[in-house]
Amino acid sequence: MGALISARDETGAETERSGRVPKIHYRLRKELWCLAFIAPQLALFLLFTVYPIAMSYVYAFFDWNGYGPLKQFVGFDNFVETLKDPIFWNAFRNSLLFMMWLVLIQVPLALLAALLLNAEWLKGKIIYRTVIFLPVVTTTAVVGLVMRFVFGAYKGLFNRSAAEGRIDLAVR
Repeated sequence: MGALISARDETGAETERSGRVPKIHYRLRKELWCLAFIAPQLALFLLFTVYPIAMSYVYAFFDWNGYGPLKQFVGFDNFVETLKDPIFWNAFRNSLLFMMWLVLIQVPLALLAALLLNAEWLKGKIIYRTVIFLPVVTTTAVVGLVMRFVFGAYKGLFNRSAAEGRIDLAVR
């Protein structure tokens, strides 16, 4: 039990109350700590996810070159122009075919492979899993090594060529 503390109420009479912090203060303090830990992630999420998505809707209704202030409100003209563009429809068709390929062929094959690799009767499961997963891991490692070879700070081919003047880095 908490210690009793002497205090005066609004009439000036001396009263005794417990020295414990009420439960509401404990809960509020706990929730403030949670908010303190969530706040940085929430700020980054709002800045790098929500704000760009919201602004893309704003930019869609303006004649904007991608840099500088918004110039002229054009309403749905950008959407009408896009729907009339044959290149858009070609890209849309290609995306639809890719999606159909992915959903109708690749996903069932992957599910079948996963079921086979988890079958009780399969001998050497670990070896098969390693052989199938190894390209995923090695691809990342190889790409990292190639990028380091090409863009390395001191011995990279790109930086060495730029330093020797073989690559023109001027923006035109």
